[in-house]
Amino acid sequence: MLALPVKSADEQTPTVAALYGNAQFFALVEENGAFKVVANAGQGNGIETGKFLLSRGVDTTLYIHLGQGPFKTLNAGGCKVFYLGKEEMPLEEAVALYKSGKLPEVTPENMKELLDPGTPQGECQCGCEES
Repeated sequence: MLALPVKSADEQTPTVAALYGNAQFFALVEENGAFKVVANAGQGNGIETGKFLLSRGVDTTLYIHLGQGPFKTLNAGGCKVFYLGKEEMPLEEAVALYKSGKLPEVTPENMKELLDPGTPQGECQCGCEES
Protein backbone atom coordinates (compact mmCIF):
# COMPACT_ATOMS: atom_id res chain seq x y z
CA MET A 1 0.00 0.00 0.00
CA LEU A 2 1.21 3.50 -0.92
CA ALA A 3 0.90 6.38 1.57
CA LEU A 4 1.08 10.11 0.91
CA PRO A 5 0.56 12.98 3.35
CA VAL A 6 -2.43 15.09 2.31
CA LYS A 7 -3.71 18.51 3.37
CA SER A 8 -7.29 17.54 4.25
CA ALA A 9 -9.73 14.70 4.64
CA ASP A 10 -11.45 15.78 1.41
CA GLU A 11 -11.46 12.63 -0.68
CA GLN A 12 -12.72 14.47 -3.77
CA THR A 13 -9.53 16.40 -4.55
CA PRO A 14 -6.76 15.67 -2.04
CA THR A 15 -3.51 17.62 -2.34
CA VAL A 16 -0.17 16.27 -1.13
CA ALA A 17 0.99 18.07 2.03
CA ALA A 18 4.53 19.42 2.29
CA LEU A 19 5.40 18.30 5.82
CA TYR A 20 5.33 14.54 6.39
CA GLY A 21 5.19 14.08 10.17
CA ASN A 22 3.03 17.17 10.69
CA ALA A 23 0.44 16.10 8.13
CA GLN A 24 -2.96 15.74 9.71
CA PHE A 25 -4.06 13.14 7.13
CA PHE A 26 -2.61 10.46 4.86
CA ALA A 27 -4.06 9.01 1.68
CA LEU A 28 -3.64 5.23 1.60
CA VAL A 29 -3.61 4.12 -2.02
CA GLU A 30 -4.28 0.55 -3.10
CA GLU A 31 -2.61 -1.04 -6.13
CA ASN A 32 -5.79 -0.49 -8.20
CA GLY A 33 -5.72 3.26 -7.45
CA ALA A 34 -8.57 3.26 -4.94
CA PHE A 35 -7.69 5.26 -1.84
CA LYS A 36 -8.99 6.35 1.51
CA VAL A 37 -7.92 9.27 3.68
CA VAL A 38 -7.11 8.53 7.33
CA ALA A 39 -6.14 10.73 10.27
CA ASN A 40 -2.43 10.63 11.11
CA ALA A 41 -2.27 9.09 14.61
CA GLY A 42 1.39 10.19 14.87
CA GLN A 43 0.82 13.81 13.80
CA GLY A 44 3.50 16.16 15.04
CA ASN A 45 6.21 13.50 15.28
CA GLY A 46 7.72 11.96 12.16
CA ILE A 47 8.91 8.80 13.90
CA GLU A 48 5.45 8.14 15.36
CA THR A 49 3.94 8.88 11.94
CA GLY A 50 6.25 6.27 10.41
CA LYS A 51 5.23 3.70 13.04
CA PHE A 52 1.57 4.48 12.45
CA LEU A 53 1.88 3.99 8.69
CA LEU A 54 3.78 0.72 9.10
CA SER A 55 1.01 -0.52 11.41
CA ARG A 56 -1.47 0.20 8.59
CA GLY A 57 0.45 -2.04 6.18
CA VAL A 58 2.13 0.72 4.18
CA ASP A 59 5.08 -0.58 2.14
CA THR A 60 5.77 2.51 0.00
CA THR A 61 5.53 6.23 0.68
CA LEU A 62 6.20 9.53 -1.09
CA TYR A 63 7.24 12.81 0.50
CA ILE A 64 8.07 16.46 -0.10
CA HIS A 65 9.77 17.14 3.28
CA LEU A 66 10.96 14.25 5.46
CA GLY A 67 13.62 14.02 8.16
CA GLN A 68 16.09 11.27 9.00
CA GLY A 69 14.15 9.92 12.00
CA PRO A 70 11.00 9.03 10.09
CA PHE A 71 13.05 7.78 7.14
CA LYS A 72 15.02 5.42 9.36
CA THR A 73 11.80 4.18 11.01
CA LEU A 74 10.13 3.52 7.65
CA ASN A 75 13.26 1.96 6.15
CA ALA A 76 13.73 -0.37 9.14
CA GLY A 77 10.11 -1.46 8.71
CA GLY A 78 10.69 -2.43 5.07
CA CYS A 79 8.90 0.59 3.58
CA LYS A 80 10.29 2.05 0.36
CA VAL A 81 10.56 5.85 0.41
CA PHE A 82 10.50 8.04 -2.71
CA TYR A 83 11.24 11.75 -3.05
CA LEU A 84 8.36 13.57 -4.76
CA GLY A 85 10.05 16.97 -5.19
CA LYS A 86 9.42 20.37 -3.62
CA GLU A 87 6.01 21.19 -5.10
CA GLU A 88 2.65 20.34 -3.60
CA MET A 89 0.40 18.67 -6.16
CA PRO A 90 -2.88 16.80 -6.48
CA LEU A 91 -2.78 13.22 -5.18
CA GLU A 92 -3.60 11.86 -8.63
CA GLU A 93 -0.56 13.61 -10.15
CA ALA A 94 1.76 12.33 -7.39
CA VAL A 95 0.57 8.74 -7.85
CA ALA A 96 1.08 9.03 -11.62
CA LEU A 97 4.65 10.26 -11.07
CA TYR A 98 5.34 7.31 -8.77
CA LYS A 99 3.91 4.84 -11.28
CA SER A 100 6.08 6.35 -14.04
CA GLY A 101 9.17 5.06 -12.20
CA LYS A 102 10.86 8.46 -12.40
CA LEU A 103 10.98 9.31 -8.68
CA PRO A 104 14.27 8.73 -6.85
CA GLU A 105 14.17 6.11 -4.10
CA VAL A 106 15.78 7.18 -0.85
CA THR A 107 18.32 4.77 0.61
CA PRO A 108 20.69 4.97 3.59
CA GLU A 109 23.43 5.78 1.07
CA ASN A 110 21.70 8.81 -0.52
CA MET A 111 19.47 10.00 2.33
CA LYS A 112 21.64 12.99 3.26
CA GLU A 113 21.21 14.38 -0.28
CA LEU A 114 17.48 13.67 -0.62
CA LEU A 115 16.04 14.25 2.85
CA ASP A 116 14.92 17.68 4.01
CA PRO A 117 12.76 18.02 7.13
CA GLY A 118 11.30 21.29 5.85
CA THR A 119 11.99 23.24 9.03
CA PRO A 120 13.25 26.84 8.92
CA GLN A 121 16.56 25.71 10.42
CA GLY A 122 16.81 22.74 8.06
CA GLU A 123 17.18 20.42 11.03
CA CYS A 124 15.03 17.51 12.07
CA GLN A 125 12.85 18.25 15.11
CA CYS A 126 11.45 14.78 15.73
CA GLY A 127 13.95 13.89 18.43
CA CYS A 128 16.01 11.49 16.33
CA GLU A 129 19.75 11.41 16.56
CA GLU A 130 21.24 12.68 13.33
CA SER A 131 24.10 10.57 12.05
